[in-house]
Amino acid sequence: MFFLRPPVLLVTDLVYDHLYGRVRGMKTQAETSIRLFRRVKTVRIAENAGTDVAVFAVASASERPYCVLFPYRYYREAEQYIQDYPGVPAAVLLGRIRGSPAGTNLPGIRADTAGDYFKIGRAAAAFAGNQSGGKGDGGEGRQPGEILFLRDDLVSPEDWEAFNQGLKAEDYPLAPFEVRSGDDYVVPGTVACVVLTGAAEPFLGQNLTLPVILVSWLDPAVTNSMVKVVFDDSPWAQVVPAAAMAAGKREKADIPSKALVLEKRIAGKEFLRKIKSIIRQKDPDL
Repeated sequence: MFFLRPPVLLVTDLVYDHLYGRVRGMKTQAETSIRLFRRVKTVRIAENAGTDVAVFAVASASERPYCVLFPYRYYREAEQYIQDYPGVPAAVLLGRIRGSPAGTNLPGIRADTAGDYFKIGRAAAAFAGNQSGGKGDGGEGRQPGEILFLRDDLVSPEDWEAFNQGLKAEDYPLAPFEVRSGDDYVVPGTVACVVLTGAAEPFLGQNLTLPVILVSWLDPAVTNSMVKVVFDDSPWAQVVPAAAMAAGKREKADIPSKALVLEKRIAGKEFLRKIKSIIRQKDPDL
């Protein structure tokens, strides 16, 4: 029955496979297939493939798929596929993009960035307090360290507000030190935690040892020990609920990122429990 059921098709490419991690992707593919009780087949599109070729590759992968999920960068291919095969459920995984691409009415499924950034704010405040000997570490009354937030263009005003609400939820008293992705900067010595959402090279090149919360599709196995938590909003992190939404089996809603707490990199059992509790907690209405 497992192999006879229509599969879920996930469009991808070699660049994404390399970023996510090939072994990690194969493991996630198997786990996701078991959770959905149907095969999840990847359709890899060549970098220089035209729209027609890409659509043909998707159509050739299965005559009657359960649904087809396209990453945002393939929204043109998604638009063409939906026109050519109107009877097949399909959707575009928008990630942190707000709204469908201009001039289209594509069915889109978005990451729950407000909920993610609220948790990121709480976790960052906890790390900043812990690094400076804050609450729960015998340092009650001490001023927590600063938080550096490296933000890219996809961090919306709503995301920024949710992040700051997360800081307030942990009674964090300072304004975060904000840097735009691509800017040259030197991390002040008062910084005790870093949130990275953009290109990280300027930061990582400074060889610091601060705890980092990373918003990325990158395989955590290839990150250094500074990275303590990874918020993954990749297609693989969203495919289970997205498939149900695309097929009309579940009401459409923003999908939370898959937050990975890298336990072996976090010292202190009590503090680790606190971080895991923050990650697991349901978000308030933001």
